[in-house]
Amino acid sequence: MRVCGTRRLAFDARTRARSAMLLVLVVSACASQKPVPAASPRNDGEIKAGATTAVPSGPPTESAAEAPLPAAPEQPTAGSTDAADPKINDDRAVVITDASASSPATPDAAVPTEPDQAAGPANATPRPPPSDPCERPDVSEVPVIDAARDLLEEQTCGAALWLDGLFGDKGNEDAARRTRGVLEVSNVYSEFEGFNMRARLHVEVDLPTMKNRLSAFVGRENDEDFVRGRTEASELRATFPTLSEQNEWLAGLGYSLPDSRNLQTSVRVGVRGLGPPTGFVQGRARYTLYSDDNDVAYIKTTPFWNTTDGFGLTQSFDYSRVLSKRHLLRWYSVATVSERSVGMNWRNSAILYHNLNHKRGLAYEAFIRGETDEPEPLYEYGGRALYRHPFMRQRLFAEWAAGYSFPRTDPNLPRDGSANVGLSIELPFGEPRD
Repeated sequence: MRVCGTRRLAFDARTRARSAMLLVLVVSACASQKPVPAASPRNDGEIKAGATTAVPSGPPTESAAEAPLPAAPEQPTAGSTDAADPKINDDRAVVITDASASSPATPDAAVPTEPDQAAGPANATPRPPPSDPCERPDVSEVPVIDAARDLLEEQTCGAALWLDGLFGDKGNEDAARRTRGVLEVSNVYSEFEGFNMRARLHVEVDLPTMKNRLSAFVGRENDEDFVRGRTEASELRATFPTLSEQNEWLAGLGYSLPDSRNLQTSVRVGVRGLGPPTGFVQGRARYTLYSDDNDVAYIKTTPFWNTTDGFGLTQSFDYSRVLSKRHLLRWYSVATVSERSVGMNWRNSAILYHNLNHKRGLAYEAFIRGETDEPEPLYEYGGRALYRHPFMRQRLFAEWAAGYSFPRTDPNLPRDGSANVGLSIELPFGEPRD
């Protein structure tokens, strides 16, 4: 028993001696260890917020200047809360504060950015396209005129889209947007015929059906001139209508036949009037006789049939010559015969056009017209002038006209002179013809 107790006491003494020696070594090592700089990359670059380290206020010593700079700390990840941003306080000590919001992200961690409020409309979400293919962009330079024009374009585009859909599964939106037309209101006063006010509407649309040869038209025109193919009798005739001319609603389809360099042909079928409507069929053939840089001459033949005139034929001759960059001279002759008419209704005119630029122009016309086999074969002769110009930001066109002529319908009455003036306001809409 004494031997065992003696050995146990000796073992306990040696254990306490070794523990004391180990404690002395640890304390000595801790006392001799150097302080770690605040920017040191040790501990994987993680520096806890709120840690401070002394910063010398004086200039660096020579040994400090020659010492290598410490490596930059590793960049924190986007989700790290231990990221640090050094700032200097009033005690000249570097205070490590949280800067996770301003630190750059690592390549494998994307940082969401706030939208740029100062970018303005450039970064704004684009407006979705309108569901209606015929809806026009909102333009308010001339509010009343633009609203009226947009309404005409949208209504005629929708009608064209519906009409084109009758010939296929779906209407062609591009062709419907190319619908074009003109709305015109004119007021004329003549000493011979008095006041005459009328409105005219003409709309045309090309239908892609049948290899883009089919077209449609609708409007309110002088029915006799339109059916008989005399709408091109004179550029000034729309401003000086006669009381015998009556506008009627017209609608129909046109088909362009294969043409050549000098010959263009087409056929039109439609109805006119609202109650009861009457039908008509019209053919057109235009043949260019001669054409060069300064001269062009062509003839136009228009056979037609309608329930009023029966069968008939209109023949015209048109010659134009360029006199200068701003002047053009034109001679136009047209004549019509039909089953209803007694003789041949004819008209000749010479027109001088003067281009004033900026869509402005002047026209001077001398004319003579009549009808054979009538009590008075020479109905009227005279001259007139017209001035055309745009206004309202070129949305509208005005035509001012003045003239003097010598009309007569009864050969037993003297032929007196008659002054006439007129004003026409025109609103074109849709895309113009090529």
